[in-house]
Amino acid sequence: MADATKELKLEISVPFATESEAQIALNSLSVDPEPKRGGVKKELVVKSNVLLCKKVQEYKMYARI
Repeated sequence: MADATKELKLEISVPFATESEAQIALNSLSVDPEPKRGGVKKELVVKSNVLLCKKVQEYKMYARI
């Protein structure tokens, strides 16, 4: 059985044609809250025309992308 105290980390960068398109994607993803029981910390940021998504999760069994 896996150690329940391990952290999973996911970092994704998605380039868009324009900063405006990246901002629209950010706004669409920001309305979807993570389950409270999952211990997920999510950070979404737009830098120039790139959407950056960072997620850290305490328990592997609750992983959701």
